[in-house]
Amino acid sequence: MTTGTRSADAPEVVVRRAGAADVQDVLDVAVAPAHQGRGVGRRLLRLAEEQAGTMGIAQVRLSTHEAMSENASCYPRRGCRQSHRAVQDGYRRVFFAKGPGAGSAGADRG
Repeated sequence: MTTGTRSADAPEVVVRRAGAADVQDVLDVAVAPAHQGRGVGRRLLRLAEEQAGTMGIAQVRLSTHEAMSENASCYPRRGCRQSHRAVQDGYRRVFFAKGPGAGSAGADRG
């Protein structure tokens, strides 16, 4: 599922999600450069978590490129635990999960 908004007054955002019945994978969170640094990404992650909870999904997983240190430091502050690191589609990624079993979650994603 892809959710996006775009208007003259609102930030351009794109969130792509997928996942099994009991897990929600947040595939991409992108905020237009002009709107970065305003908490939009944090609000999008919170929205994904809220939507997962509404659907009865206990765990949210996400990843980031290892060079994106802003993301890698932000996710643990949001309650996510690093599950593993792996090369995915040629990119070195850091995987995180939030919810039951998050310490070992995502091991099948690499």
